[in-house]
Amino acid sequence: MYTVLILCRSATLAQRTVRQLASMDCPAAIVRPPLQLTESGCSYAVSVSGRFRPVLEQIAHSTGFACTGKLYRVIGDNYEPLSL
Repeated sequence: MYTVLILCRSATLAQRTVRQLASMDCPAAIVRPPLQLTESGCSYAVSVSGRFRPVLEQIAHSTGFACTGKLYRVIGDNYEPLSL
């Protein structure tokens, strides 16, 4: 299984995104993304299990995420851009 990282510019946007996911019964956690994914290193990410991809797609196509950052599919140490 893989993990999805949603990059956010601030802790506040990451918290909003976690609450948005929690309202749809999708567990998520705020993490610090690896430096290779951030331009300045000053950002946060929301980590979600790949098994919740249908929930992510539903949010992306209806209201959109509170955080408008890039999404990445994480498998081991590999980060692949993800589009929903």
